[in-house]
Amino acid sequence: MQQELIFDDNICTICGHERLLNGGFFTQFSYAELAFSTYGFSQKYVLSKSRKRVYKGTLPSGLQIIIRKHFFATIKEYEFRSLALTLGNVRHENVATLLGFCSEGYHRFLVYEYVCHQSLSTHLSARSEELTWERRLKIALGTCKGLQYLHTNNIFGCMRPKNILLTHDFHPQLANFGLTKNPYEDLNHSSEARVLKTFEYLAPEYGETGTDSSITDVYSFGVVLLELLTGRKTLEETWGKSFLRWARPLLEEKVYMELVDPSIKDNMNLLQLVLIVRVLENCLCYDPRERCSISEVPNSLLEGNMFK
Repeated sequence: MQQELIFDDNICTICGHERLLNGGFFTQFSYAELAFSTYGFSQKYVLSKSRKRVYKGTLPSGLQIIIRKHFFATIKEYEFRSLALTLGNVRHENVATLLGFCSEGYHRFLVYEYVCHQSLSTHLSARSEELTWERRLKIALGTCKGLQYLHTNNIFGCMRPKNILLTHDFHPQLANFGLTKNPYEDLNHSSEARVLKTFEYLAPEYGETGTDSSITDVYSFGVVLLELLTGRKTLEETWGKSFLRWARPLLEEKVYMELVDPSIKDNMNLLQLVLIVRVLENCLCYDPRERCSISEVPNSLLEGNMFK
């Protein structure tokens, strides 16, 4: 998979942050190196306080990195190492580059390239005014292309807004894919709210198969599209209903404007809205056999020159 690439969005036009295109290296970091890069995993450098804590670090070379701490109840050390080495070969403009890993004692970390403007989840939580209609479409298409690339390489799982990292230009890069062996794994360590949020993203058939696949990711992508459209996260108050139970009747009744985030209603294109809804409805089909493949989604999103 690894190859020389030139990405269209290599440099953030706002902050000037430049992607390390080909990684330059794939490293097994020591725990001491990662601790040094974060001043002893200081709270000052915490980007996310979820169970899989995320830190921002800086290597002695000056390279900024994102460090994700992992707890794997069901994955063995050699499996973690093998998966990390596989993901280290991933190179795509819409996928954050995995620069290395740490597997030392009970410590498990993945080290990604730094992406400069937080996650989609953060922007949705903050009701960010930066999330214009055009930027939401850009995020949707880029996310789809990154997911398509991952599926081509048999990498699945963890399609969530928190795993969609953004530059200041709102160029999306997917992270944290392929290493969640079982999305139910965290449930015993989570609050009730976190459990409910996890289930919102899981395809209906997952309870029977317990397997991540391209078609279960398509379902999760549909949920993400719905979040982009509504500006809501899956756990937000929707008149006492779960996110999807609130949204599905509105989709069935074709009252799409009631779904749309009020902050973008005056600056959106109705044809584009219909196209987005058409895609997400297909992704959210209960029957996996009726869902489109992720390779079909970009053409649907681009129909009618919606990004021009």
